[in-house]
Amino acid sequence: MRIAVTRWGDKISPVFDEAKYMMIVDVNDDCINAKITINIGDLSQSDKVKVLTDLNVERVFCGAISNMYSSLIEASGIELNSWLTGDIEEILQTVKFNDLPV
Repeated sequence: MRIAVTRWGDKISPVFDEAKYMMIVDVNDDCINAKITINIGDLSQSDKVKVLTDLNVERVFCGAISNMYSSLIEASGIELNSWLTGDIEEILQTVKFNDLPV
């Protein structure tokens, strides 16, 4: 599974709409296989969603998110887990052990 997590330092960015960085993570067979961070700060709203689809992201983890962004993401067939807070590594561990937030 490929997921994207909005990033602010080591934590989930508080607001998707204002996120400058996104971590792209591949999780397979209960292992985290790859992590890259990309700069999305200068992208338009539609381009941020296009990056997700171009990278074959299946799931997005983020903090607060506007209705417009959540609609665009979900219309692209990407599962959205919003209103999350905290350390990115802790969220990744929940993914790794299939204890995904609802």
